[in-house]
Amino acid sequence: MPNLGRIGIGRVLIEPDGTGHTLSQAMKFKGCNNVAELRALFAALREGKALGAKAVLVYCDSHILINQLGGLDYKPDIKLIARLAGFFDEARALLESFEQASLHGSCFIATPMPTR
Repeated sequence: MPNLGRIGIGRVLIEPDGTGHTLSQAMKFKGCNNVAELRALFAALREGKALGAKAVLVYCDSHILINQLGGLDYKPDIKLIARLAGFFDEARALLESFEQASLHGSCFIATPMPTR
């Protein structure tokens, strides 16, 4: 059973012209890390829609999310998480609301930038 606790979400949207939109927010409900990842995805996709996006590229470090949603790093042998089926259905519906959408697994490493 997952460790359910208070969750927070974070996401970054980058428009084609390079304009960035960030969000970091504590949520009012409890959930596991997968719920937090999904809630962050919902927030990003909804904001993308509000900004008029027709296509999205989603980069996510959650292999569970990528596999459950059939992203580019999809592995068909991964077992579905039944208790999160409603969340994944909502995510698929949001993704399908765009003319073009793709999910990519990624690993981000933060390194200090040189000062000038």
